[in-house]
Amino acid sequence: MNYLYEINHFYTWLTTHPLSPQGQALWHLLMSIDNKSGWPAQFSVPTATLAATLGVSRSQLSRCRQELKEAGRIIHLRRQGSQPPIYRLMPFEPPKEEPADKNQPADQPPKPTRKYLPPNSPHRLNRVKFYRVK
Repeated sequence: MNYLYEINHFYTWLTTHPLSPQGQALWHLLMSIDNKSGWPAQFSVPTATLAATLGVSRSQLSRCRQELKEAGRIIHLRRQGSQPPIYRLMPFEPPKEEPADKNQPADQPPKPTRKYLPPNSPHRLNRVKFYRVK
């Protein structure tokens, strides 16, 4: 997911789908948690942690969560016992599809694509030659 893309589209979406301020704050908090955890498909957060971070009661948090569920922005799954619930954010960004190679025959699997970095890129690994010391 692209964090900035999601936030920008959330505000565009809000123009036609009003949410309470607490619902908006919950969505932003869940986005932040999802971003910090590396964008897993789903994640879990204790309800008490969310309520304390937002400064709301558990019943207010439940209403905000229900509001986001009804709006189609999150999927919330309860778990048994004292396990924290599972959340899944519904992205605004459409899923990326790799363009098909037009020269590739249909019966063969696609070739893996290689991404090359320019020589002066700070993300390029240095090529170091190792010499055996005698």
